[in-house]
Amino acid sequence: MKVVARQFHPKSWYSTDGASAKYFQLAPKLPSFKHWRFLTLTLDPKKFTSAEAGYEYAKDRLRYFFQKVKNHLGIKELRYFWKLEFHKSGWPHWHVLLDYRQKVDINHIVRCWGNGDVDVEHCRDRRLPYLFKYLCKTDEDLPKWFLQYRRPRVYQASMNLYAAVPTTDPVDKKPACSGQVGDLLGERLKRWAASIVVWFEGESLTYWGEVLETRFDSFWDICEELLSKSLDVFVPGSVRVIQLDRDWVFNNLKESNV
Repeated sequence: MKVVARQFHPKSWYSTDGASAKYFQLAPKLPSFKHWRFLTLTLDPKKFTSAEAGYEYAKDRLRYFFQKVKNHLGIKELRYFWKLEFHKSGWPHWHVLLDYRQKVDINHIVRCWGNGDVDVEHCRDRRLPYLFKYLCKTDEDLPKWFLQYRRPRVYQASMNLYAAVPTTDPVDKKPACSGQVGDLLGERLKRWAASIVVWFEGESLTYWGEVLETRFDSFWDICEELLSKSLDVFVPGSVRVIQLDRDWVFNNLKESNV
């Protein structure tokens, strides 16, 4: 039996490959962003006791920000798209695309935001800016307090941005009891990192894309283990694929609840 595996990446903003899959899912329905305004909203650490406190305060007020912007610009409709990211310090900031093609007064936008600085740029390309590509490369890039949420909202689009695509991630919700620890974002990211997609071929049976969880912490730990046993490891360019020994698969892998 031939057994081939690749690293598991669900469609999400939490890895480069996962974000690429999510982007290609959304791309056909996205408008051209050329001449839109690209904003970065930051938090002033002097206004908040911690990064988490700033996040909790600002995330629920983003919709009021867009309403204030519309009032300031004198328009009734405004297409927008935002995504959450984090500085290395752990403080959150939001990248925002606004469908507004005229010059804006940055001082007025800062007052509309009211939580820190605002940077405004002019989009020169129709495609989604690179800063929207992914939220983090690993869970180590995220602040520990953020990993305690179950389904943190990391992006949102206005209802009129595109059709037939969900406009938000599920709403932030922290666990109500310790029995729900498995639902935490941090636990979910660790489980994804320790899961691979396996193809079994031969013996008149073929299983395509079966997701299995390993006893290792990451895909590369599996590769190291296989190399130590002189088993095949094939990593062609950016396509990470390994050819596994059948007995090793059944001894080390199990079905994953991803």
